[in-house]
Amino acid sequence: MADFDTRLGQFFADLGRRVRIARERRGLTQVEAASAAELTPNVWSKLENGRFVNPGLRTLARVAWSWDGSVADLLSEGPRPVDTPRLRHRAQLAALVRRADDDQLQLIVALARAVVTQDAGAASEREA
Repeated sequence: MADFDTRLGQFFADLGRRVRIARERRGLTQVEAASAAELTPNVWSKLENGRFVNPGLRTLARVAWSWDGSVADLLSEGPRPVDTPRLRHRAQLAALVRRADDDQLQLIVALARAVVTQDAGAASEREA
């Protein structure tokens, strides 16, 4: 039984390390990452530090899906998927959106629409 407990403890420590590395690659704080996953900062901290004993599938899914990953990727002991600026930006935007009030959300949508529309217009001009 001690061997199982030791291995399980190491598994949770490794899981926490993978979560921390993924969060840091995306440039998020623990509070921002927890917000994006709809978890409390305390739960996130325990998960990263390997002290969250037996996190449920819902918790793991929230963590993985908050940065468009999968639970399988999160639990994989193999090489980590390549991080991209797009994933990092999506995670940062999700964290900001979850913290925003209604007025701030309207502003975020207006700014995003203006940026995307401007980029589409510039691309059309270049093609002409």
